[in-house]
Amino acid sequence: MSSPYFQISKLSFIAISLIILFGSCKKEKVKKEYRPSKAHETYIYSLKKANLDKTSLYKRFVQVSEQALTEALNITIPYSEAFYIDHSDPLALGYRFVLERGQKVKIKAEIVTTDSVILFMDVFRKRETEEDGYHLVASADKDSLYMEFIARRKAEYVLRVQPELLCDIQCNIIIEKESSMLFPVIGKNKTAIQSFFGDPRDGGRRVHHGVDIFASRNTEIIASVEGYVGATGNRGIGGKHVWVYYPSLGINCYYAHLETIIAKRGTKVKPGSIIGTVGNTGNAKYTPPHLHFGIYQSAVGPVDPYYFI
Repeated sequence: MSSPYFQISKLSFIAISLIILFGSCKKEKVKKEYRPSKAHETYIYSLKKANLDKTSLYKRFVQVSEQALTEALNITIPYSEAFYIDHSDPLALGYRFVLERGQKVKIKAEIVTTDSVILFMDVFRKRETEEDGYHLVASADKDSLYMEFIARRKAEYVLRVQPELLCDIQCNIIIEKESSMLFPVIGKNKTAIQSFFGDPRDGGRRVHHGVDIFASRNTEIIASVEGYVGATGNRGIGGKHVWVYYPSLGINCYYAHLETIIAKRGTKVKPGSIIGTVGNTGNAKYTPPHLHFGIYQSAVGPVDPYYFI
């Protein structure tokens, strides 16, 4: 808990900042000013607007926020840690981890101290080279202690956690990951996948653009997230098939070798909606029943579905 002196100091800091902000207002028209969109960026901008960017406290805040990215702790998810930050010295924590395309990360902070504290949580993706730095991919809302995001590519990511200035904070941070989509075959999991993305086909003349999930004939196949049914039909190597577009992920999913098609073209499906049943139609007629599940992304083409599901 903060001391009375600390509380008075913080109130004085806010009061002085407001005087500076409002005292500088003029009535004449001015150009539309820059408005940052992320909580951490907005906070730094507000400090600059209060003419505090020349203070040692401000410079230290910015310095440690940058160091949190370059000096982040390498972790393996799931991960949890408890930490304490004293108001007298700004501090930011960084956690570095690798994600596969399609994995979802869930980050939760639990503040133990009783004082109201703003905690900034941002996730960055490391660019190709060290000189390119880091690209912001996700941020928690200003008043939120929870965030999640889906990795759009396999890469190294860094979570930065940093409280506002002049705060004592005791906190627990919890980082977990999971698939971003429901497994598409009812009652099955990844152990049912027996053929993988990139496996050779037709004597090496082509490669597999999906995963094969083996299950008993007529096992139900479901929509993995909310989406819209595109083309359906019975032709080609896929036999009876369904295409579903999932706008939240920006991907099209291909369900092939079905025994029966249940989904109707143009309809909306929710997670768990029945699309069809497992079969071995098309060029799978000489193999045990299974679902061929593929993911396609605009401007990218076929994508490995494994870590999505």
